[in-house]
Amino acid sequence: MYVESKVEFRELSEEHVARALASGIADDAVVVEVKRMSDAIVATFKAQVKRTGRYPAGLLNLQARCPVEAAAINAATDILEKFL
Repeated sequence: MYVESKVEFRELSEEHVARALASGIADDAVVVEVKRMSDAIVATFKAQVKRTGRYPAGLLNLQARCPVEAAAINAATDILEKFL
């Protein structure tokens, strides 16, 4: 259930990612990457719930390997909390 960030985003600092997300610029490359990954996590979660009728425990175990992945996991978690 893991969504991997594109190579060009893996070395960005936590501060860089936070600034991009706070900028409010929807077409910023970092914002687009976070949204891409977060949407994929949410879609995978929903598909598994639909297929099995259960919530996937794996979501709770997602580990970010870089700040942009952490931001995506946090965004997906926020979306799923509203969904549940």
